[in-house]
Amino acid sequence: MASINGIEIKTYTIKRGHKGEPLQQAVVYIDGKKAGYISDGDWGGPMVLEFNNYDLTVIKQRLFAYAKHENFISSMSRDIEMLFALLLGYVNLEKIYKKISKKNKDLILLVVGLRENYLKGWSMKNELVYWQLENYDQKKLNTFINKIKKSEGCSEVIMFQKQEDFHINTHDFIRI
Repeated sequence: MASINGIEIKTYTIKRGHKGEPLQQAVVYIDGKKAGYISDGDWGGPMVLEFNNYDLTVIKQRLFAYAKHENFISSMSRDIEMLFALLLGYVNLEKIYKKISKKNKDLILLVVGLRENYLKGWSMKNELVYWQLENYDQKKLNTFINKIKKSEGCSEVIMFQKQEDFHINTHDFIRI
């Protein structure tokens, strides 16, 4: 599943909280080794981070390096919970991509809102907007992206063209 700088989600589930609210839960791997577990807090509490046999410092360094590289707002750039929530956002998008790409091998998924929500300090509760495209040449794609930016009032569109695009490293993040 999706990863940021080698921190990967391999098991992802949604449980229900006391009032039926969705709570995301995931097993976290680092460089292919199981490192711990994360879960949304019930009753609106903080995210649960359980890394019993792993140094959380390494995880923070990698996620914070990504946030710094992407110029997130200062409160976001040091908030481990928000960065894990962002990674879970990538996991959800990857699931959408996998489902759609089974029927269409030439799929291009364009996403508005995922990173921009964090750049503005919003939460993942805001709805993401995405488009699936087929058989677009580069000129038509650029024109379409510019229309999206204008109509959605955003500065950034993220493009996913293959499964590997969900494994993000600070040096190869694709942004349009």
